[in-house]
Amino acid sequence: MDLSDYIRYEEEILQESLQNNQDILANVEDLIMLLSDVVISKDKRAASFYLLSSQVRNDLVLCLLSSLRRHETQSKLMKRQAIEKACLATYSLVEPDIDKFLGQDENGAKPIQKTLDRSFKYVNKHFPSHSHQLKWFKDMINSFYAHGNMFNSLRKEERFGFFDKQDALIQRAFIWKIGYLASVIFDLWYHAVDQCAFAIKNVQSYQRFVKAVVISQKYREGFANHERFAKYKLLS
Repeated sequence: MDLSDYIRYEEEILQESLQNNQDILANVEDLIMLLSDVVISKDKRAASFYLLSSQVRNDLVLCLLSSLRRHETQSKLMKRQAIEKACLATYSLVEPDIDKFLGQDENGAKPIQKTLDRSFKYVNKHFPSHSHQLKWFKDMINSFYAHGNMFNSLRKEERFGFFDKQDALIQRAFIWKIGYLASVIFDLWYHAVDQCAFAIKNVQSYQRFVKAVVISQKYREGFANHERFAKYKLLS
Protein backbone atom coordinates (compact mmCIF):
# COMPACT_ATOMS: atom_id res chain seq x y z
CA MET A 1 0.00 0.00 0.00
CA ASP A 2 1.19 3.52 -0.76
CA LEU A 3 0.43 6.64 1.27
CA SER A 4 -2.77 7.45 -0.63
CA ASP A 5 -4.12 3.98 0.19
CA TYR A 6 -3.42 4.49 3.88
CA ILE A 7 -5.15 7.87 3.79
CA ARG A 8 -8.25 6.46 2.10
CA TYR A 9 -8.42 3.53 4.48
CA GLU A 10 -7.93 5.76 7.51
CA GLU A 11 -10.79 7.92 6.30
CA GLU A 12 -13.00 4.83 6.11
CA ILE A 13 -12.01 3.84 9.64
CA LEU A 14 -12.64 7.34 10.97
CA GLN A 15 -16.10 7.58 9.40
CA GLU A 16 -17.01 4.14 10.73
CA SER A 17 -15.77 5.07 14.20
CA LEU A 18 -17.80 8.29 14.19
CA GLN A 19 -20.92 6.50 13.04
CA ASN A 20 -20.63 3.72 15.62
CA ASN A 21 -19.83 5.95 18.60
CA GLN A 22 -21.82 9.16 18.19
CA ASP A 23 -23.52 8.81 21.58
CA ILE A 24 -20.45 8.17 23.71
CA LEU A 25 -18.38 10.67 21.70
CA ALA A 26 -20.80 13.46 22.59
CA ASN A 27 -20.29 12.70 26.28
CA VAL A 28 -16.49 12.49 25.99
CA GLU A 29 -16.33 15.76 24.04
CA ASP A 30 -18.43 17.47 26.72
CA LEU A 31 -16.08 16.29 29.46
CA ILE A 32 -13.00 17.45 27.57
CA MET A 33 -14.45 20.87 26.72
CA LEU A 34 -15.56 21.43 30.31
CA LEU A 35 -11.87 21.59 31.23
CA SER A 36 -11.82 25.11 29.79
CA ASP A 37 -14.29 26.32 32.44
CA VAL A 38 -13.06 24.87 35.74
CA VAL A 39 -11.20 27.93 36.99
CA ILE A 40 -12.15 31.61 36.89
CA SER A 41 -9.47 34.29 37.17
CA LYS A 42 -8.50 37.62 35.65
CA ASP A 43 -5.22 37.67 37.53
CA LYS A 44 -2.11 37.52 35.33
CA ARG A 45 -0.74 34.84 37.66
CA ALA A 46 -3.30 32.46 36.19
CA ALA A 47 -1.53 32.58 32.82
CA SER A 48 0.51 29.46 33.59
CA PHE A 49 -2.61 27.49 34.47
CA TYR A 50 -4.49 28.59 31.36
CA LEU A 51 -1.51 27.77 29.14
CA LEU A 52 -1.10 24.30 30.62
CA SER A 53 -4.82 23.51 30.83
CA SER A 54 -5.27 24.38 27.15
CA GLN A 55 -2.47 21.93 26.35
CA VAL A 56 -4.25 19.26 28.38
CA ARG A 57 -7.41 19.76 26.32
CA ASN A 58 -5.42 19.61 23.09
CA ASP A 59 -3.70 16.41 24.20
CA LEU A 60 -7.01 14.77 25.05
CA VAL A 61 -8.53 15.77 21.71
CA LEU A 62 -5.51 14.31 19.91
CA CYS A 63 -5.82 11.23 22.10
CA LEU A 64 -9.45 10.88 21.03
CA LEU A 65 -8.69 11.40 17.34
CA SER A 66 -5.94 8.78 17.47
CA SER A 67 -8.28 6.28 19.09
CA LEU A 68 -10.96 6.94 16.47
CA ARG A 69 -8.35 6.26 13.78
CA ARG A 70 -7.31 3.08 15.61
CA HIS A 71 -3.81 4.33 16.41
CA GLU A 72 -3.74 3.28 20.07
CA THR A 73 0.00 3.77 20.56
CA GLN A 74 -0.37 7.43 19.58
CA SER A 75 -3.47 7.69 21.74
CA LYS A 76 -1.63 6.36 24.80
CA LEU A 77 1.28 8.74 24.23
CA MET A 78 -1.09 11.72 24.18
CA LYS A 79 -2.85 10.41 27.28
CA ARG A 80 0.46 10.33 29.13
CA GLN A 81 1.17 13.90 27.98
CA ALA A 82 -2.24 15.01 29.26
CA ILE A 83 -1.63 13.46 32.68
CA GLU A 84 1.76 15.14 33.09
CA LYS A 85 0.46 18.56 32.02
CA ALA A 86 -2.61 18.17 34.21
CA CYS A 87 -0.34 17.75 37.23
CA LEU A 88 1.73 20.75 36.16
CA ALA A 89 -1.45 22.81 35.76
CA THR A 90 -2.54 21.78 39.24
CA TYR A 91 0.80 22.83 40.69
CA SER A 92 0.66 26.15 38.81
CA LEU A 93 -2.31 27.16 40.96
CA VAL A 94 0.08 27.49 43.92
CA GLU A 95 3.33 28.14 41.99
CA PRO A 96 2.38 30.31 39.00
CA ASP A 97 5.88 31.38 37.85
CA ILE A 98 6.04 30.16 34.24
CA ASP A 99 9.85 30.31 34.28
CA LYS A 100 9.81 27.46 36.79
CA PHE A 101 7.79 25.31 34.38
CA LEU A 102 9.49 25.82 31.05
CA GLY A 103 13.17 25.65 30.27
CA GLN A 104 14.94 26.37 27.00
CA ASP A 105 17.44 24.38 24.98
CA GLU A 106 18.59 24.24 21.36
CA ASN A 107 15.26 22.66 20.38
CA GLY A 108 13.09 25.29 22.06
CA ALA A 109 10.93 25.31 25.19
CA LYS A 110 10.48 22.16 27.26
CA PRO A 111 9.11 21.31 30.72
CA ILE A 112 11.57 21.46 33.62
CA GLN A 113 11.83 17.92 35.02
CA LYS A 114 12.26 19.06 38.64
CA THR A 115 9.01 21.02 38.43
CA LEU A 116 7.24 18.05 36.90
CA ASP A 117 8.47 15.87 39.77
CA ARG A 118 7.31 18.47 42.29
CA SER A 119 3.90 18.58 40.65
CA PHE A 120 3.52 14.79 41.01
CA LYS A 121 4.50 15.01 44.68
CA TYR A 122 2.14 17.93 45.25
CA VAL A 123 -0.83 16.11 43.73
CA ASN A 124 0.03 12.91 45.61
CA LYS A 125 0.27 14.75 48.95
CA HIS A 126 -2.74 17.04 48.71
CA PHE A 127 -5.02 15.04 46.40
CA PRO A 128 -4.21 11.36 47.03
CA SER A 129 -7.45 10.04 45.55
CA HIS A 130 -6.88 11.86 42.27
CA SER A 131 -3.22 10.83 42.31
CA HIS A 132 -4.29 7.19 42.67
CA GLN A 133 -6.65 7.49 39.71
CA LEU A 134 -4.00 9.11 37.53
CA LYS A 135 -1.57 6.36 38.51
CA TRP A 136 -4.18 3.81 37.39
CA PHE A 137 -4.15 5.42 33.95
CA LYS A 138 -0.35 5.41 33.81
CA ASP A 139 -0.30 1.74 34.83
CA MET A 140 -2.73 0.94 32.01
CA ILE A 141 -0.49 2.78 29.55
CA ASN A 142 2.57 0.87 30.77
CA SER A 143 0.66 -2.40 30.54
CA PHE A 144 -0.28 -1.58 26.94
CA TYR A 145 3.39 -1.22 26.04
CA ALA A 146 4.56 -4.19 28.11
CA HIS A 147 2.16 -6.64 26.48
CA GLY A 148 3.38 -5.84 23.01
CA ASN A 149 0.24 -4.13 21.73
CA MET A 150 2.41 -1.38 20.27
CA PHE A 151 4.03 -3.95 17.97
CA ASN A 152 0.88 -4.71 15.98
CA SER A 153 2.69 -3.57 12.86
CA LEU A 154 4.53 -6.89 12.82
CA ARG A 155 1.36 -8.68 11.69
CA LYS A 156 1.25 -9.99 8.15
CA GLU A 157 -1.85 -8.05 7.05
CA GLU A 158 -0.15 -4.85 5.94
CA ARG A 159 -2.93 -2.32 6.29
CA PHE A 160 -4.28 -3.92 9.45
CA GLY A 161 -0.77 -3.80 10.88
CA PHE A 162 -0.71 -0.05 10.34
CA PHE A 163 -4.08 0.35 12.08
CA ASP A 164 -4.74 -1.42 15.38
CA LYS A 165 -7.16 -4.28 15.00
CA GLN A 166 -9.97 -3.85 17.53
CA ASP A 167 -13.68 -4.54 17.66
CA ALA A 168 -16.47 -2.07 18.38
CA LEU A 169 -16.72 -2.86 22.09
CA ILE A 170 -13.01 -2.38 22.78
CA GLN A 171 -12.96 0.86 20.83
CA ARG A 172 -15.92 2.21 22.83
CA ALA A 173 -14.14 1.29 26.06
CA PHE A 174 -11.00 3.12 24.89
CA ILE A 175 -13.08 6.18 24.00
CA TRP A 176 -14.87 6.10 27.36
CA LYS A 177 -11.56 6.02 29.22
CA ILE A 178 -10.55 9.30 27.60
CA GLY A 179 -13.69 10.93 28.95
CA TYR A 180 -13.07 9.35 32.33
CA LEU A 181 -9.56 10.81 32.41
CA ALA A 182 -11.01 14.23 31.57
CA SER A 183 -13.44 13.89 34.48
CA VAL A 184 -10.63 13.00 36.90
CA ILE A 185 -8.65 16.05 35.77
CA PHE A 186 -11.68 18.35 36.05
CA ASP A 187 -12.37 17.19 39.60
CA LEU A 188 -8.69 17.56 40.51
CA TRP A 189 -8.57 21.17 39.31
CA TYR A 190 -11.92 21.99 40.89
CA HIS A 191 -10.60 20.96 44.30
CA ALA A 192 -7.09 22.32 43.74
CA VAL A 193 -8.33 25.87 43.13
CA ASP A 194 -9.37 26.01 46.80
CA GLN A 195 -5.66 26.36 47.61
CA CYS A 196 -5.14 29.09 45.02
CA ALA A 197 -4.89 32.76 46.04
CA PHE A 198 -5.70 34.24 42.62
CA ALA A 199 -8.53 32.12 41.18
CA ILE A 200 -11.93 30.70 42.09
CA LYS A 201 -13.86 27.62 41.02
CA ASN A 202 -16.63 27.80 38.44
CA VAL A 203 -19.71 26.46 40.24
CA GLN A 204 -21.94 26.64 37.16
CA SER A 205 -19.43 24.61 35.18
CA TYR A 206 -19.37 22.04 37.96
CA GLN A 207 -23.14 21.60 37.65
CA ARG A 208 -22.73 20.77 33.95
CA PHE A 209 -19.85 18.49 34.87
CA VAL A 210 -22.01 16.49 37.30
CA LYS A 211 -24.60 15.88 34.57
CA ALA A 212 -21.92 14.73 32.14
CA VAL A 213 -20.42 12.38 34.74
CA VAL A 214 -23.84 10.78 35.35
CA ILE A 215 -23.98 9.91 31.65
CA SER A 216 -20.38 8.65 31.68
CA GLN A 217 -21.14 6.48 34.70
CA LYS A 218 -23.94 4.74 32.81
CA TYR A 219 -21.47 3.78 30.09
CA ARG A 220 -19.02 2.60 32.73
CA GLU A 221 -21.64 0.34 34.30
CA GLY A 222 -22.41 -1.12 30.89
CA PHE A 223 -18.76 -2.01 30.34
CA ALA A 224 -18.26 -3.31 33.88
CA ASN A 225 -21.26 -5.63 33.57
CA HIS A 226 -20.23 -6.98 30.18
CA GLU A 227 -18.97 -10.56 30.24
CA ARG A 228 -15.81 -9.65 28.35
CA PHE A 229 -14.70 -7.32 31.12
CA ALA A 230 -15.96 -9.35 34.07
CA LYS A 231 -12.60 -10.95 34.93
CA TYR A 232 -10.60 -7.74 34.57
CA LYS A 233 -10.29 -4.77 36.91
CA LEU A 234 -10.04 -2.40 33.98
CA LEU A 235 -12.73 -0.05 35.20
CA SER A 236 -12.25 -0.19 38.96
